[in-house]
Amino acid sequence: MPTPTPTRTPIPTPTATPCVPFQSGGYWINCDGTMTDPDTGTMWAQKTGTFGGAPNPADPNDANNLYTWSTGSPYLLDGTAVTEFLAALNQPPGFAGYTDWRLPMFEEMNSVLDCTTYPNSCLPTALGSTGGFAGYWTATSNPYTPSNAYFIYYGGVSSGPKIDAQRFFAVRGAFVTPTPAPTPTPEPTPTP
Repeated sequence: MPTPTPTRTPIPTPTATPCVPFQSGGYWINCDGTMTDPDTGTMWAQKTGTFGGAPNPADPNDANNLYTWSTGSPYLLDGTAVTEFLAALNQPPGFAGYTDWRLPMFEEMNSVLDCTTYPNSCLPTALGSTGGFAGYWTATSNPYTPSNAYFIYYGGVSSGPKIDAQRFFAVRGAFVTPTPAPTPTPEPTPTP
C-alpha cells in the first residue's frame, strides 16, 4: 500500500485590520493619511516617516523633505513647494483622492497650534511626524518684507527668506473662522 502524501493546510494570509476614523486630541484621523480639524473644516495631509531621517522624495509628505517657497525675485509662490510638493499631491487621482491641496495660510496654521505643551512641539500629534523643533512655512507673505514668508516653529511664529528650504504642510477645504458665541443682551430692568 502506498504511503499517503501529507497534505499541507494553507495558512491564511493575515488581513490588515481596517482603520475606522477616530478622534485624537479634538481632530479626526481619517485613516487615509489625513486629519480633519472639525473647528475649521480643513483637512490636513499628515507627515510621514521618522523625523530626523533622510529625505524621501518618493513621498511628498515625508517629514524630512524640504521645499522652497519661491525661486527668487519677485518672490512669487513658485518654488518647489508648488512645483514638486503640491504637484505630487494633486496629480490625479490625488493624495487621499483629492486634487485641491494647497499650502496653509498663517491663520490656518495658527488654528492648529497648541503651545500649552511648550517646550515640546506646538503642533498636534494628529499631524503625524512633525518633529519637535521643525519650522513649517505658511502661504502668507510678510507684508513688511515681501521676500519673506511666515512660518510656525515649535514655540512661535517668525518669518524668513522665501528662497530658504523648509517644511510645508498641505491643506484642503475652506478655512472657516470660528465664530465666537454671541454675548447675550441684558434684559432692561423695568422701572416702577
